Amino acid sequence: MRGVAGDIATQQLQLLRDWQDQAQSANRQTNLFIWFGSTMAFGLLCFAGVGLYLDLAERGKAEQELERQVRRRKPRLKSNCSTRSSLCVNSRSTC
Repeated sequence: MRGVAGDIATQQLQLLRDWQDQAQSANRQTNLFIWFGSTMAFGLLCFAGVGLYLDLAERGKAEQELERQVRRRKPRLKSNCSTRSSLCVNSRSTC
């Protein structure tokens, strides 16, 4: 009887070790998956941040160029407007 009980205990310990090994393997795979997913998410976030920065920088340059063109044309518009208003006193258009 003791021999059978010893065999059962040995089998139970072996099953417990197998179960622990499987659980540790699943835990490692889960941690690896979480780490990989987090790294990918961080990379995509950085990529989006760089894209946003470049877009804002380009928009800033375009806005500065537009302001420069408006400042350059403003004196011409004023002189054209005064000439037109003297010619079109009774017209509906406004300068």
